[in-house]
Amino acid sequence: MLRRAWSSLPSLPSPSSLLVDPAPLRILTWNILADGLAQDGGFDGVAPDSDTLTWTHRLPLICAEIANAGADVICFQEASRCFAPPETEQNEGEGQDDGSSPTPLWRTLEPVIAALGYDGCFAPKRPSPCVKLGAPPDGVAVLWKKSRCELVGEPVAHYYPPEEDGKKHASQCLVVAHLADSLYGDGERVVTVVATHLKAKSDHSAIRARQARHMCEKITEMHAHKLSWLSESGERAFVLCGDMNDTRESEALSTLLAHDAPPLAAAVDAEAYPWTTWKTRDGKTKKHAIDHVVVERDGPLVPLRTWALPTDVDVGCATGLPTSAYPSDHVSVGVELAWRSRPAKRRAV
Repeated sequence: MLRRAWSSLPSLPSPSSLLVDPAPLRILTWNILADGLAQDGGFDGVAPDSDTLTWTHRLPLICAEIANAGADVICFQEASRCFAPPETEQNEGEGQDDGSSPTPLWRTLEPVIAALGYDGCFAPKRPSPCVKLGAPPDGVAVLWKKSRCELVGEPVAHYYPPEEDGKKHASQCLVVAHLADSLYGDGERVVTVVATHLKAKSDHSAIRARQARHMCEKITEMHAHKLSWLSESGERAFVLCGDMNDTRESEALSTLLAHDAPPLAAAVDAEAYPWTTWKTRDGKTKKHAIDHVVVERDGPLVPLRTWALPTDVDVGCATGLPTSAYPSDHVSVGVELAWRSRPAKRRAV
């Protein structure tokens, strides 16, 4: 694995300078590179006869990254293989209506996830390119550490509007999960997690912008709706995570960061992650920051530390990722968020 640690940046406030609670929430988002897409990726730095891109080689590395980060909430993109339930594989050609429930994690993954202390939910792409490559469909997953978070209500998958006439929806979706922070009393503090993976390819920027606008509409609806399980004195925070396939200067990210109900902001300055994906195909290298964590501007959760980006030396390969030591062409992006201090009722220990 690559050397990484939670570290403070000069641009982020120190806990001692703020009135914040002492137990921050760790949030991680990661495009883990779907099985099927990995082997068909044409990565220059991986020899054709290598086992580097096989699922059996990559799964332990994915689990090691999860364990090392120790995040309380994890958002996966291109989650596949162990995350796809059998009925999803059989009904791949069938669409889901907007607002459908994400399926539970496939039971073959449960021992791995449970051993790390997580539960979660998953929604597949409809359709997924992985199926044509002989792998189960990939999609978006949200995991939460059971010792820190409790799912309240049902998670929901919203598929984006169609890109072409005659289709019910786009293949991409956003997954929404409401998580109660179990350090506090019932209904005292809830995080609404929105995880997504926007349309890929550089020539699809207009589609990503439309998807970002749709995401903003859903966020506005959720923001206006009071959660029935939130107490009168309770506090709710929004956290958006995902592979946006666009940089901060793009129309898609500009749309998100200009949203005002609630007002949104990048969780950390760009200096924390000058790149989040680094890959070389056919001699062409792409090294960009396209994976993002977005929070409410001046909201109840304050960013404190980040999951430090590995150095180029640590990556150790001029063609970037993936490598035999790191399982994806994207690095995981993490941020520690602390609740602003207020007279919230702590749960008795």
